Amino acid sequence: MRAYAASSRGPLQRRLLHTSRSLTYNVLAIETSCDDTCAAIISRDREKNTAALIDHVKITLDSSLQGGINPALATAHHHQSVGPLIRDVLKKHADTTIDLVCATRGPGLPGCLSSGVTFAKGLSLGLGVPYLGVHHMLAHLLTPRLFEAAEGYSGHKTEFPFLSLLVSGGHTMLVLSKSLYDHTVLCNTADVAIGDALDKCARTLGFQGNMLGKVMDQYCRSADTPSSQWSIPMPVDNKNDIRYSFAAFHSYIGMKKKETQAETTPELALEVQTAIFNHLMKKTKAAFNIYKKEIASATTLVCSGGVAANPRLREALQELCAKYKLEAVFPDPYWCTDNAAMIGWAGIELHEDGYRSDLEGFQIPKWPLAEFEKEI
Repeated sequence: MRAYAASSRGPLQRRLLHTSRSLTYNVLAIETSCDDTCAAIISRDREKNTAALIDHVKITLDSSLQGGINPALATAHHHQSVGPLIRDVLKKHADTTIDLVCATRGPGLPGCLSSGVTFAKGLSLGLGVPYLGVHHMLAHLLTPRLFEAAEGYSGHKTEFPFLSLLVSGGHTMLVLSKSLYDHTVLCNTADVAIGDALDKCARTLGFQGNMLGKVMDQYCRSADTPSSQWSIPMPVDNKNDIRYSFAAFHSYIGMKKKETQAETTPELALEVQTAIFNHLMKKTKAAFNIYKKEIASATTLVCSGGVAANPRLREALQELCAKYKLEAVFPDPYWCTDNAAMIGWAGIELHEDGYRSDLEGFQIPKWPLAEFEKEI
C-alpha cells in the first residue's frame, strides 16, 4: 500500500478513508482483459446492503476477418476505445460522484490489461479516489451476488461456500469458493478451454462471424435432436484423471469434415455441440463424486463465462445439479460474457473487506484463482 501511504497528507488518502467508512458510495469499473472494452457505474448502499447498476457500456472488437482474437489488434482497440468510453459515461452521469475506480488486473492479454489498468490508475489520481485491481475470474463467480443485492430482491442468495463452473474462451474450471480469498480448483482443463473448442469446431464447420461458438449455437437451435452422423467419441478417459479435455474434439471434427465433406446442417452442428457439453457434464459429475465430502456444505453452483449463456448447457447443468441438491445459478446471458459490472461488484466486495491495491502494481496476465490473496 505504499502509494497510499506516500500521499497520506493528500486528498487520495482522505478519500480512501472516507470511502471505506461511508455508507453510500459510487464505483466506476473498467474491463479490458480481452476484446471487450467495458465501463460501468454502480451505486452501493452499505446500510441497506444493496447495490444498483447505474450504467454499463461495451464496445467489442470485430475479429471476424482475423478468424480469432489478435492480441495486438485487441490492445489497439482498447487504447482507442477506453478514453472516449469513460469520457462519455462520466459526462452522461456528471451528477454522480465517483468514489472508487476498479479495473481488471488479470488474468488476460497483457496489452489489453495494461490499457485498462493504466487508465484506471490515472483516473483515480485525477479524481482523487482510490484504485482497486480486480481478479477477472473472481468477478465472474461473484456476478450473481450483484443482482442479488438489488433492492427488493427476495430470491435465492449465493453465499459462501459455493461452487462455480467457469466456462469461457480462456477458462474451464470447477471451483469451490469458501471466501473471497479461499478458492480450490476441483477440475481444470488439460488443454484448451471449452469456448475455444466450440469456436474452432464452428470455424471448421464453416461458420463465420465474431463469436463463432455463439453463431453455431444460434444455428443449431432449430434442431430438435442432434444427428449421429459422425459418432463423435469422448476424449480418452482415465478414471484417475478428472480434468476436462477439449482439444480432441477439434481434431476429430476437422478429420471428419475433410473425410466426408458433409454439409453442415443444424442437426450436425448440434451433434458437435452436444458432444462437447456431454464431456463437460461427465467430468463435472465425476468431480462432484470424488470431492463429495469437500463440497457437502455448498448449496449453490454458479455457472458463468461466455459459454454459460448457452440455453442447452444451462438445461444440462440444471439437471445435473438437481441430482446433487445444488441450486444452479446463472447470470442473465448478457452478464455471462465479460463486462464491467462484475468488475465493479467484485471491487465493492473486496474494498469492503479491506482489500487494497498499490498504484505501483502491474497487470497480472497469468493469475491462478487459487493464488489470489488479500492485499492490505
